[in-house]
Formats: sequence, structure tokens, C-alpha cells
Amino acid sequence: MKVFISWSGAKSKAVAAALHEWIPGILNNTKPWMSDLDIEAGQDWNLRITGELTAAKFGIVCVTPENQERPWLNFEAGAISKQVNGDETRVAPLLIDFATPTDLTGPMTKFHSRLADEDGIRRLVHDMNAQLEDPLKEGTLSRTFAALWPQLETQLLEIDNEHPGVRATRRDEREVVEEILTLVRGINTAIGTGSAGRRTPPSVSGKQFARITGDVLNAEDFPGRFMTSWDGTRLTVTTDAPLEESVRARIRDAAAKSTPALTGVQFDVDSDELDKMDAYAEAYA
Repeated sequence: MKVFISWSGAKSKAVAAALHEWIPGILNNTKPWMSDLDIEAGQDWNLRITGELTAAKFGIVCVTPENQERPWLNFEAGAISKQVNGDETRVAPLLIDFATPTDLTGPMTKFHSRLADEDGIRRLVHDMNAQLEDPLKEGTLSRTFAALWPQLETQLLEIDNEHPGVRATRRDEREVVEEILTLVRGINTAIGTGSAGRRTPPSVSGKQFARITGDVLNAEDFPGRFMTSWDGTRLTVTTDAPLEESVRARIRDAAAKSTPALTGVQFDVDSDELDKMDAYAEAYA
């Protein structure tokens, strides 16, 4: 079974590499794939990654508080989850430096996540085993995990010492409740609601905010590239050059005047993310 391991940032990359090495020892019918380790010199980078996304039957997304909103990471998670073709494809965010799964924000909250501790990784291993055509028996898997976990635990502790990172901020209880309500409403929208079975259209879409951002940047003759991501409550605008504060203010103002009003706007500068998205766009064209 192909397992696609997604990462973004130094600590996420180090954890992904440790999993890439460790997983086949406990589940020898898996074949983990990680872009930094499995693309050879001279290979077409974007075609290789899109091929691996298509072939993957299970995806592990190494999420940290710093990268949880990264468009690239969220794109790969979405791409894996859509490669179904009649078969179930699982995506599991692995939460690094999070105290609880409820501290995760953004689009990946729709996936069932696991913490990067002993219990969370044990559950992750059982999740992968359940997807195998010939899964290990529970007793065998438990004994193998108990024998091999100390090796991975040591690596994770070394990674944590080398990359201390920022611990996820504990989310306000009201915020968590509101997110649950949003997710439930999203489920109702997907399956249809109302006595006549009518589907309720979403009140706003990410495309709307992409259009708002594009209108402002075009009016300002912004020469660079940009992309937007929207998690249902917050807009992230990524550009390859810093935006002046006056331009940021216009985007915030336009979003606040939208229907419904959006007050949460985050700005980021990352040309690498834009390069990767351009490569995907070219591959899928």
C-alpha cells in the first residue's frame, strides 16, 4: 500500500523522514513515499508528485502549529482524499506540538487527526493496518509496535530538541463549539436538508474571497503572484512579495464588506508555495 507523507517546514520534514524509515518495519506491506527522499535527480518533480498522489491509498500529513494553514500542505491533503476511484483513501493529519486535536485549525479539521505521541501513533498504525489487503492480526501488531516504538520515540525526542518549535495555542472553548457547528452545518449542506430534500447552498465560498483579493491587487497593479486559501472562517492571502499595509487594509475592508462579513484575514509571503502550486497547475492542465 502506498503511503504518501506530506510535510512543510524543517520539523515537519524531520518527522516525515523518521516515519518514512520506521513504518515499513512495523507494516512491511506499506511503501511510504516522501518527496525529499524519493525523487531522484533529473526526474520531473511535478509529474512524479502528482503520480504519487494518485497512487496513494493512505496519506499522513505532518502538521505543526506553524504550517497548519499552508496552502501547499492543505492542497496535498485534499488531493489525496479525492483519489478515490471507488476505493476509500484515508488522510490522517499527524499533530506535532499540539496538546489536543481540538487545537488544530483550518481545512484539515475535517479529517480525523492523531497526536504525535505514543498513543496517537499507535492509533495511526492501526488505521493504516486496517487499509491493508492482508492486515496483521491485532495481537501481532500490538507486540510489534511495543518492540519498535522506542526507536521512533528516541528519534522524535531528538527532533524536538533540534527543532523546539512553537506549541499550539489552546483554543477558546467557544471557538471550538462554533467550529463544530460549522462542520455540522456543512454536513447538512452536503447531504441535503429541509422537508422537500432541497440542498442548502453555502452562504459564501473561497472563490468569492479569491475574487475580492484579485480585484484589489489588480487595481493596485500588483506585479507578483498570489493565491488564497479559505477555511470557512479565515482568509489567507499568500504572495511572492510583501504587500504594503495600505493594500492589506483594502483587502481587509473588502472582505469585511462581503456577505457574510469576513473579519479574519492573514497575509503570508512564500514564493516556494506559489512555485509548487504553479507546478501542480501545469501538471493538471
